Amino acid sequence: MAAFAAREGLKVERLKRWRRELGDVGAVAAAPTAFVEVRRRSPEPVAVVLRSGRVLRVSESIDAEALRRIVGALEDTAEC
Repeated sequence: MAAFAAREGLKVERLKRWRRELGDVGAVAAAPTAFVEVRRRSPEPVAVVLRSGRVLRVSESIDAEALRRIVGALEDTAEC
C-alpha cells in the first residue's frame, strides 16, 4: 500500500480511510465478469449559425481546422 501511495502521490492514511469506507472490495472482484455490449453512438450533428444567417450542420467530430476553412469560405463577403 505504501509503494502504491508513493507512486500515485497519495497519503497512506487516505488509502486506509478509503478501504474502511468502501469495505471489502475483494468480494466484488471475485464476482463473475459480465459483458455488456456497448454500441458507439454516431456523432450528433452540430448547427453553426453564420453571420449571414446561413446554418451549417456538421458532425461534432469535425476537425477544427477544416471547420475554420469552411466557415471562412462561407463567410466570404463575395456573393456566389
